Amino acid sequence: MLTWNPIKKQMDKITKVFNNGLKDIYKITLTNGMKLKATKEHKLKTKSGDLVAVEDLSPQDILEISLDDTLQFVEDGSIPQFEQENLGNKNLELKKFRYTNNVDMVWLIGVMVGDGTINADSKKGKYTVTFTIGNTKNGVKTNIERILNDMEVNYRTIETPTSTTQFVVSSKNFCRYIAFLMEIEANEEGKTSTKGNKKIPSWLFKSSKNIILSFLAGLIDSDGTVNITKKGSNIAVSSIYKEILDSTQQILLSFGIKSSVYKTQNKRDMEDPRNGKIYKAKETWRINFSTLNKKSLAEIYEFMHCSHKKENMKTCIDMGGPNSEYYTSQSKFAKIKSIEHIGQDVVYDITVPGDYMWVTNGFVSLDCAEYLGQDKSVCNLGSINLY
Repeated sequence: MLTWNPIKKQMDKITKVFNNGLKDIYKITLTNGMKLKATKEHKLKTKSGDLVAVEDLSPQDILEISLDDTLQFVEDGSIPQFEQENLGNKNLELKKFRYTNNVDMVWLIGVMVGDGTINADSKKGKYTVTFTIGNTKNGVKTNIERILNDMEVNYRTIETPTSTTQFVVSSKNFCRYIAFLMEIEANEEGKTSTKGNKKIPSWLFKSSKNIILSFLAGLIDSDGTVNITKKGSNIAVSSIYKEILDSTQQILLSFGIKSSVYKTQNKRDMEDPRNGKIYKAKETWRINFSTLNKKSLAEIYEFMHCSHKKENMKTCIDMGGPNSEYYTSQSKFAKIKSIEHIGQDVVYDITVPGDYMWVTNGFVSLDCAEYLGQDKSVCNLGSINLY
C-alpha cells in the first residue's frame, strides 16, 4: 500500500500495518465540511506550521489541508470485472450487452450517481435502470444514447411533464452490471434499489486519473451547476446524499481543488404546483468547488458533454482575479468547527519511512508515537489516503 507524502511530493510505501485495539475516538470537523476521525494523540499540522495533537486543539484553530495537484494516480486502475449471465432462452431480459471502454462506463456511473435510479425485483423478474436528464442537457442525452447503442442495450425514452427525458433500460444483465459498479446489493426480499443506497463506489478511489476525471464530469453533467455571475464563477453539485458530496470533496483534494460542503435545505413539507399535493422534501446538501485551480478544471472539462456547462466551464477556466474566490476559497487552511468524542473504535497503526508525513483524509498529518516502543507510528482510525 502507498500513501501520499506532502513533503516529498511522492507516494511512500507503508511498511507495516497492525491492529492497535480499541481506543477513544474524536471527530474533527472543519468549517468547509471536511472530517477526520482520530485518537487524541494524532498530530495535525496547523497554520503556524506546528504539529499539534488532537487533545491540544480547540475550535477556531486553523489546520493545513492538502491541495497538491501533483498526486501520482495509479496508471492501470480500471473498473471491476463483471460476469454476465448466459442467455438460456429467448427471454430478452437475459440478452448480453457489449462492454464499452472504461472512460465511457465511468462517465455513465457519474450520471447514475447524479440522476439515475435502479429498481429491480428478482422474485418478480423485473429489472429497470433509468437515467433522468433535463431537456436542456442535450449533450448529455446524446452521449447516453451513444454509449447505450455502443453497448447494444435496448432502451426506451420517456418525455416527462417535468421537462426531462428518461432513458429506461429493462435488462437483467445491464441492471446487475450497474448495481455491481454502484456496489448496491439486493436485500433479503431480492430487491435492488438506489433509494437510500447511493454512494461513490470504493473502487473509484483506486482508479486511474482519466477514469476519476470522467466520473467527475458525469456527476457535474447530470447533477451539477456551472454558473458565471458578476460575483465570480461557481461550480457546485447538490444531493440528498451527503456521503456522496463528502467523498467528492476527498476526490477533489486529489486534484488540488478545495471545496465546501453545507446544508441548503432541511426536511419540510412542500406543495407540488402541478397538482397541489403535499410531499415530504428531504434534506439537501451542496458542495461548492473552488475555481482557482485552472489546470485541474481544464482536465475535468475535457470529459464533459453538457454543452452549456462546458461553455461556462471554459469561461470559468479563462477567468482570473479575486472574483474566482467569491464562492469558495482556495486557501490551503481551514478552521476547526468542532471536536467531539464519538466513542471507541478499532485503531490501525501504520509505519512509513523517512519524515513520517502523509495526508490523512485531506489533513496534513504526522506520526504520534502513541505508545512506548512504537515510535513513528500513526494513531488514526484507518481513514488515510491509500493507493
